[in-house]
Amino acid sequence: MTLQETKFIKLSEHFTLYELVCSVTAEHHRINNLPDATQQKNLTSLVSRILEPARVTLGLPIAISSGFRSAELNYLVHGSKRSQHLSGSAADLHLLDEAYGRRLFDILKANTNVDQLLMEHNSQGTCWIHVSYSKRPRHLINDNYIQK
Repeated sequence: MTLQETKFIKLSEHFTLYELVCSVTAEHHRINNLPDATQQKNLTSLVSRILEPARVTLGLPIAISSGFRSAELNYLVHGSKRSQHLSGSAADLHLLDEAYGRRLFDILKANTNVDQLLMEHNSQGTCWIHVSYSKRPRHLINDNYIQK
């Protein structure tokens, strides 16, 4: 499978595999950021149990800024060594504005399949939502997580 081919692999009505694997950083550094079969299965679970229901409830598109990360890509973006992005079980979501972000966060918070849900901020004032799925969700929620 190639990155181009992932554009045609639908994980749900509203999400393609491409949206969860494309990365400007990976392309710039010529990193293969394609998931194996297990990671792709995890991405499908993340989409079907978390992202697609949120998209339907929200009634608006959800833009993924970071989904699956290969080990090399995760290292380059300073991701945690235990990041759920490595297994295809997490996604970071781009927020259009504060109201959109709050509404999306509240929708995700109500989903009992959510393992981890963070409204993340960095020192530059950028804000995004990190959400993950697990077969045994811990339902860890933080609406003001400051990334260091």
